[in-house]
Amino acid sequence: MTGRTGVLLVDDDRLFAESVAARLGDDGRMDVLGIAYHDFSHEQRDHVCAHHPREANFKESIIDHFANGIIKKPLTTLGNVKADVLALKDMNYVRQNFCSIILGSAWPV
Repeated sequence: MTGRTGVLLVDDDRLFAESVAARLGDDGRMDVLGIAYHDFSHEQRDHVCAHHPREANFKESIIDHFANGIIKKPLTTLGNVKADVLALKDMNYVRQNFCSIILGSAWPV
């Protein structure tokens, strides 16, 4: 398996785990948020979706799944520390809304 830098990661489990986590993160950002959506051709996206179909109302459904996972533990939702710092220190900072990014992604409904 290769990491993001193309380096073969075989012996170092930590590096291997980090490369897998980074890859999964990239995949999630593409699948859920539509980040880099236009970097892939229509054919490439169709091929992936044919093998891993999206459920009906995927966008709303994924938000529901996130909510169901945290609804009973609201104190875990404090947010990203960096976003909190900018919200306090940069009067021009506009906090992004995760749900708005999902719902507004280039992926069709």
